[in-house]
Amino acid sequence: MRAILTVIIGIFGFFICLGVSAYIGVQLQSWIVFLIILTISNIVFFKFLIESNEMGRVNMEPWLRSVKDFKYKYAWDGTGIAVDSTSRKIHLVSKFDKKNISKEYSFGEIRKWEYNIPGLTKTLGNVSTQLAFDVVTSNLMDLEKTGLWLTVKDTEYPKWFIKFKFDNKTDIELSRWMEILSQEINNE
Repeated sequence: MRAILTVIIGIFGFFICLGVSAYIGVQLQSWIVFLIILTISNIVFFKFLIESNEMGRVNMEPWLRSVKDFKYKYAWDGTGIAVDSTSRKIHLVSKFDKKNISKEYSFGEIRKWEYNIPGLTKTLGNVSTQLAFDVVTSNLMDLEKTGLWLTVKDTEYPKWFIKFKFDNKTDIELSRWMEILSQEINNE
């Protein structure tokens, strides 16, 4: 949704810059002035657009550095998961009340995990035989809910959401994470 809005604003901004540049160019009766103003105004506008699109993005570098040696890790848009096979812990970072919280849990503290892609939810619990497929009705444009959910033994943060980038490989990537968690936690 954010990308669509950015494209619409970008196109709208381009035409505003084009109109203003054309008006000034006609008034001054100069094509050179028109091209200079068009170029400068579009550079300024698109620089602003790029910077405003980055607003609200969370810098994941500190968390990614802390989990860099782990074999399995994923981060997207302020959320992340990493599996430390050696210490048998899962490291999570997610948003709670607009604040990023980072915690780690032992494998024994993970109750269940599931993933959601709008329209389809697959669940796999801590017991390797527990498998359920639920088709859910949701808005297919609601891609912000695409990701991995983990329920943990924690009264303060019992349910964690790791957002996944939505593209043509999202289902494969989420299925991969279901298998990683199954193998690591259940020792399969």
